[in-house]
Amino acid sequence: MRPLMPPVQTPDNLFHDGNPLTGELGTIVDAEHLNNEQAAIRDTQSELIAILTAAAMEPESTAGQLLAALNKLYAPLNHTLGALSSLVGGANKLPYFTSANAADLTALSSIGRDIVGKATVADVLTYLQLGEAAKRDVGSGASQIPDMSSFQSGGGWFKLPSGYVIQAFEASFDSNGLYINFPIPFPSSVIAIVPGVLMSTTASPSLQFPSIQRDVNDLTRFFAKYNMGGMNSSYFIAIGK
Repeated sequence: MRPLMPPVQTPDNLFHDGNPLTGELGTIVDAEHLNNEQAAIRDTQSELIAILTAAAMEPESTAGQLLAALNKLYAPLNHTLGALSSLVGGANKLPYFTSANAADLTALSSIGRDIVGKATVADVLTYLQLGEAAKRDVGSGASQIPDMSSFQSGGGWFKLPSGYVIQAFEASFDSNGLYINFPIPFPSSVIAIVPGVLMSTTASPSLQFPSIQRDVNDLTRFFAKYNMGGMNSSYFIAIGK
């Protein structure tokens, strides 16, 4: 930008109209002054047009262009900028907002800088040395990792992520037979029921053996009876889904 143009060359550096009655002459504006004035005006216009150009705007015969260009180039003052401007920056510090109009600084570790600098999620996973398990969803489907909800258990039963339910329990019945309740109902089907008679002693094997029949209309129970004799206990393992 040009230096400040010199004032008109009069004793008081001001323009005067003159007075015909007193013979006082008016100020004569010479070519040098007019050229300086023209150069100053054009120089100011050039500086203003440079601001419009930086804001990707063309000069137009409308008011407000300069303000619009400045608003494009520099964000207007608001609470967000005010909060950030109150901070004093430091090495390895990262600004963050503590409320709508307040901000503070927190430490930025080398790990944080490294992660921020990664271009893709794959790069972040590689940096953290995470294997394929880190990319899996939680669930019981293919390529999923089951959580503890997939391993529910209770008294005499447990569930597997595949949906199978295994139950182990003891029940007493005789040769007349009884309906035996499972510890919990099977959700959809009974696959197998395996019985085993309890012996009174290791030297006295039982002559009883159990027979069982699934209740096709009820997933809460099955029918069991001995081939002979009175009340006795058997162990059962039942598998279903």
